[in-house]
Amino acid sequence: MKSAKPLPAEESLADQTALRAPFTDALDASLQGVQRYKHMFVRRSDKQVREELMKLTHTNKHIWFPHTGVKYRKKNPPRDREYM
Repeated sequence: MKSAKPLPAEESLADQTALRAPFTDALDASLQGVQRYKHMFVRRSDKQVREELMKLTHTNKHIWFPHTGVKYRKKNPPRDREYM
């Protein structure tokens, strides 16, 4: 029967104050996370957004930004009876 691994030794926090070590470690870690993802929340111009979407999906800009005038264009359906 194999012997189990010993438990890891607990680090003593006697020399560290409660305010110093855990808070700064957590703060440093959270700031690194913020810096890592900060570029995702930068305000971009419409042109930059279009170019990014075009590269991402390999399509043109008209899929993402269609013409709004088409919605209000007057419809001209073919007549089903000419005499009316």
